[in-house]
Amino acid sequence: MHCCSKKGKYKDISHRASVLVTGINQEYYDFVESSSQIANESARSGMRKVQNRLMRSPYSELHIPPDCTFNMVEENYFAKQSGFSVGSWKKYEATEFQTVKLNIFKGSTSKIHLVIHKKSSFIGIMKVLPPSKMSEARTELNVLSLSRDSPFIIRVMDGFVLENYYIFLEFAPFRTLDHLTQAMRGLGSDCARLYAMEVTCALKFLHERNIMHRDVKPENIYILLSGHVALADLGSSLRMDGDTIVSAACGTYVTRPPEVWSGLPYSKSVDIWQFGMTLFNIISNSWPIVHPNREKHISLVNNGKILFSDHFKDDASTNLIGKMLQINPNRRLTSSQILKHEYFEPLKEPYSPPFTPLQLFNLFDLGEEEVVIKVLVNSLESTL
Repeated sequence: MHCCSKKGKYKDISHRASVLVTGINQEYYDFVESSSQIANESARSGMRKVQNRLMRSPYSELHIPPDCTFNMVEENYFAKQSGFSVGSWKKYEATEFQTVKLNIFKGSTSKIHLVIHKKSSFIGIMKVLPPSKMSEARTELNVLSLSRDSPFIIRVMDGFVLENYYIFLEFAPFRTLDHLTQAMRGLGSDCARLYAMEVTCALKFLHERNIMHRDVKPENIYILLSGHVALADLGSSLRMDGDTIVSAACGTYVTRPPEVWSGLPYSKSVDIWQFGMTLFNIISNSWPIVHPNREKHISLVNNGKILFSDHFKDDASTNLIGKMLQINPNRRLTSSQILKHEYFEPLKEPYSPPFTPLQLFNLFDLGEEEVVIKVLVNSLESTL
């Protein structure tokens, strides 16, 4: 791994609205399109948000009665379940849920809706996967059920099956770290510190149970009502048998490590590479290695040369990322070693997120569900 201490400049393609399709591989094109869409969503702030609020009447376009109450207290949901067991599939009964807003997130293989469980008034997100994604759905429910003891992994409430697979999850009202990163044009080393520690704790929890996430990226890190973050989208995760290694492709165009590009066997260290790329991105709002030509991109990944911009104001963050983005998987830090790194030394208990729920609420336009989120934020603020 060659980490350049000299500040370098590189093209930031995270805000590019369109690209010339000719000569560009499809995976890169999909990456740019997805990044541009999130950038556009994150840009809705300031006067545009004020105008949207003035034009929006309470609960307009939301399928929810004005006098309906809702909460995020999971004990309320569990109290209404009989013979409940987290991780077991139940028959889906559409009449048990009130759909609030369809398609609040864009999933590559799923649809994600905001719903209320009628008996308990618990509000959450319903992830719907088609029959063709049976393996992914079962994997996600199993891993999430095993991960309920971790506060840094999205909490699963229930699993249902009918013609599709339905996974009921806690509501993350402030979207993802990708949205926040692009809205802030990069969080900087200080602001990203607590988020990085929480994601590391999530990976440590998984790795101690021989589970690889295999798709760590900013879009898969959700921002909860509290302002803390949780790792999500575990459909690609894999529980290993001992130290078994695999060779199936994983990750995205910009997060895929050298061993995966080369078709070599890999283990839990792929998560560390992906997280190193993710940490670089949330700090600077750019990717350390990206090229529209597939062969040149792979060559850059295998070379491993990283240039750090002015967003990286301390040597600790560059040192940590350099040790995570090692070409040799055996030389990368483990999640336990990452937590002991000097980058996290400034963090002291009690850990407070860099943005309060109210600040996150005011940061960008949250769409029609904003009126629901406002109720939840006000309820949380009243208890503080």
